[in-house]
Amino acid sequence: MRPLIIIVGGGIAGLTAAARCVSWQVPILLVEQQQRLGGQLWWINNKIRDYPGVEANTGSEFCLQVLSQIHLPREHILLNQQVTRFLAGSEHRLVLCDGRELTAPVVIAATGASRRIPVIPGISDVDHDRVSMSATTDRELAAGEAAAVVGGGDGAAENAIILARRSKHVHLICRSTELRARRPFREAILNTDNISLHLSATVREVFQNKLGLVLRIDTLNGLSELVVAGVVFKLGFVPNSQGWTPPVQTNPRGFIVANQNGKTNVPGLFATGDVNNESSPSIAAAVGQGAIAAHSAYKYLRHLGYDV
Repeated sequence: MRPLIIIVGGGIAGLTAAARCVSWQVPILLVEQQQRLGGQLWWINNKIRDYPGVEANTGSEFCLQVLSQIHLPREHILLNQQVTRFLAGSEHRLVLCDGRELTAPVVIAATGASRRIPVIPGISDVDHDRVSMSATTDRELAAGEAAAVVGGGDGAAENAIILARRSKHVHLICRSTELRARRPFREAILNTDNISLHLSATVREVFQNKLGLVLRIDTLNGLSELVVAGVVFKLGFVPNSQGWTPPVQTNPRGFIVANQNGKTNVPGLFATGDVNNESSPSIAAAVGQGAIAAHSAYKYLRHLGYDV
């Protein structure tokens, strides 16, 4: 049976939308570009605190619980396939990375967001084991030596605190005039003796020499250099909205614009999860938005005259 709803993205928002549709016996297809479902849940290495009624020490643990509860028939799942282009019409067309096309009257975009990759001269030439995106997974990055964290949000502050437990000294480099992190993180940074905070500072170049990894930073006082054993970049996230535009409307930062029901500017296309939730991305928000988008998609099918 051909799908009436194609859900693109197998993170928690897409999984929730898929489970709702299956419970209503609506034919769906869930398309995920990775080899497994769960999205960024697999990359969360901290205890899950924002989802009531669930006890999980990591995102992976939470993801396994979710997958054990959501029973999606294998024929409704397509893994290892990225949607490279969306073509709107009475039957929306999705072009896959292998050239195949999928069609359905309704599509839900749940492609999430990805970690922002640093674009800094020299970074591709240094040893990869000296550069990390997570101090939680790379706690020994600079054990007994100096380390650096680049970023100004909760993630950067938390990673600096984690590294400070094992590193001799941690440099927290923030390009804005103040940390954006929540107050408990800011207070912890100020009360940790082996963390130095560099505000209004931008990393201009990264290179390696016999002393270690050198970060050339631009500050209000001019250029300076920091020598560290390793660096963690926590630069936030960018939405995975490539391939949807045009014709899908996005905001200046690339997040898909949708109303409170997940409706976009394209009839029959709904967006859910981190790809359109710039203000408060979280597991709880993604679950709620996934359920809302599924209900909106279901109502739209009924509007089109489908007997579902």
